Amino acid sequence: MSGITNGSQVDEKKIRAQLKKWQERLLDLTKGNPLLGLNRSRVSKVRVTSPALNEIFSQVVVAESEIRLPMAVRRSQPTLLDDSGPGQMEGYEIEPGDVEFEVTPVELARKLRRIHDNARTSVEERGVTTLHLTFSTLNWHNDWLGESISPIWMVPARLVSKRPNAPLRLTLADEEISSPQLVECWVLVRL
Repeated sequence: MSGITNGSQVDEKKIRAQLKKWQERLLDLTKGNPLLGLNRSRVSKVRVTSPALNEIFSQVVVAESEIRLPMAVRRSQPTLLDDSGPGQMEGYEIEPGDVEFEVTPVELARKLRRIHDNARTSVEERGVTTLHLTFSTLNWHNDWLGESISPIWMVPARLVSKRPNAPLRLTLADEEISSPQLVECWVLVRL
């Protein structure tokens, strides 16, 4: 880490001191910490494919409005040419929402239910918001941890269920937006 960036000199000692300070504040430096490796963690996560990152940020954070999530629904009439393959639920399709995820209908139903249940349980039992919408990630490598993907900016969120057969709604939680903190993290991630 040396050299010049954008016409200004990089102070290597300050950068190393800040990194050391952040490292000391972390409690879990193991491979299981989702903040150190979303790609290795067992937390439930779904990858947003559209709309663009800035549109999601504007809607959820700036306008503080809800985003309707897609949901798996039973087709009204199964066809003979039903192309359900591995990971598909026969006779099911994804009903579009305000965002699109990179998942099959079976993954969508399973992951969103798990994220919703875990987030609700952590708030009810421990008073901790564990659902975060992650904006940007850092891909990095460490000899001990290996290839890692870490969240850069996390926005506390919550999923609202209006009624049993209605799509879930994603909205801003009543907490401050911050850089990653040490909490269990059920993440909706855009890579």
